Amino acid sequence: MKRYIAATLALLATATVSMAQLSGTLTIQGSVASVVSITVTPVAGYNTLDIVNGVSGQTVANLTERCNHKPGYTVTMTSLNAGASGNSLFLADTAGGVGTDTVPYSLTYNSAPVTFASGSATLTDSNGKTAAAGVTKALAVTLAASWVAQATYADTLTFTIAGK
Repeated sequence: MKRYIAATLALLATATVSMAQLSGTLTIQGSVASVVSITVTPVAGYNTLDIVNGVSGQTVANLTERCNHKPGYTVTMTSLNAGASGNSLFLADTAGGVGTDTVPYSLTYNSAPVTFASGSATLTDSNGKTAAAGVTKALAVTLAASWVAQATYADTLTFTIAGK
């Protein structure tokens, strides 16, 4: 009887081991890091605008937006000068001071007019990711001819990209 029990236990142990070797699972996986970036590439002439004669639709920079967030991303822009005024874009005499001249201007981004509210504008509101290389869009400026005092006139624009 003892031999019969020992033989049965040995047979069961073999069967259990054999069953464990008949199947198995393996989960393979990898991870992709978050990519959210914007590259601003100035175009020749961006800092030598012809204020006296004015410019129309002059490209001043190309921006490359890159984001791999499934829900999408936004790109916003702030203006140092518009932040002070709220909604108006203008180049200001960099020397500053009371009574200095200003030069109003407007922008287009990817051929669409840029609208400011409280010193900020939404340039892109995407509901998906970009291509791996990103998407490049042109920023262009228009300003009417202005007879202003001799000086250097400027505005500082800041671009921010954020995943949703």
